[in-house]
Amino acid sequence: MTALEHYANRLHARAVRVCEAASSLEALRKVGILREGAVAGVFVNGEVPEICKPAFSLGGEPPLFFLEDAVHGEHLRVPDVRSLAAAAHEAHASLVLDISSPTSFGCDPLDAGASVCVERLRAGVYAVCVARSGKRGRVLDSYAEQAFRSLVPEGDNSAACRDALERAYSSSYQQSLQKRFDFARAFAEYAAANPLIDSCWYPGLASHPDHAAAANLLRHGFGPLVSIGLSGESSSLRVFQLLGGTEVEHLHLLGGTTVTLLKGGSGSYLLFNMGEGNVFELIDRVDNALRKV
Repeated sequence: MTALEHYANRLHARAVRVCEAASSLEALRKVGILREGAVAGVFVNGEVPEICKPAFSLGGEPPLFFLEDAVHGEHLRVPDVRSLAAAAHEAHASLVLDISSPTSFGCDPLDAGASVCVERLRAGVYAVCVARSGKRGRVLDSYAEQAFRSLVPEGDNSAACRDALERAYSSSYQQSLQKRFDFARAFAEYAAANPLIDSCWYPGLASHPDHAAAANLLRHGFGPLVSIGLSGESSSLRVFQLLGGTEVEHLHLLGGTTVTLLKGGSGSYLLFNMGEGNVFELIDRVDNALRKV
């Protein structure tokens, strides 16, 4: 079985196309699913405003709703894909989900009801998958059928695409992701229990508002992202600086963990994207920074 077939089986996909593109929307256009000139309608913060009004339509074909990221925002919200897909079908539309953050290893959106999903395998390389409409207990999805008929015959056959696909299915990469997911869980448990941290957002915590939806969509854990908020206007910036960062760049820590200082609805917060470094060393470093603020 080829890497492409393995990838398709992992996501229960009817078809997969891999291409070089600058964004997920460009990838959807390049593989033939989006027509030229179509304007993307992106869900805002994962919410579906007036779902009966299609975000855009493809020349009279079934309309499409595009969810920009499966795990997103200051609070790392996770969509209830089954409910969104059902609502989209009621509006005679279908759901397309970007899974670049949780990855195809970490979630299965097509089995949950999405018609199409797209994943950034590496910088500049995307995989687009179309669901098996009418199979595995799914209702017939007219958009999935149309998407399948619209696909270009083949994806890109560049070395970059082949390498990215091989990497996505390699056991070493999957082991790396599992370690990152496990470390994120450990760090989130620490952050949630720390009185110096005002708020911690991680879908794996029972306190997270989307915990049930995350448990239905995500697998092998709850992804590599943890978001924390601190009291006071300058606290997040000060901790970020104590960890070694500046206000205008991502901070790269030992083991591949990145920390980003971002602005949210309730002030600044720190987004941790866990790497494979020792999570206890990271906790110790963050704890020391917090005690100096």
